[in-house]
Amino acid sequence: MRDVIQRLALANRHYGYRRIGALLGREGWQVNHKRVLRVMGEDNLLCLRTRPFVPRTTDSRHSWRVVPNLA
Repeated sequence: MRDVIQRLALANRHYGYRRIGALLGREGWQVNHKRVLRVMGEDNLLCLRTRPFVPRTTDSRHSWRVVPNLA
């Protein structure tokens, strides 16, 4: 079982444990999603997600004087 999960995870580097579990189901394996997550975590096969780009809305390094909050 572990070698099948490793083979699928290495062939599909951007797949998470849910998609790997779906592929296992299509191949005829009946496996719990928690087992797939545990095996992929132990073998360091979980894909790393990149952080989304969020543009900066404030420039804190300006040369202007900071006005105190009077409210």
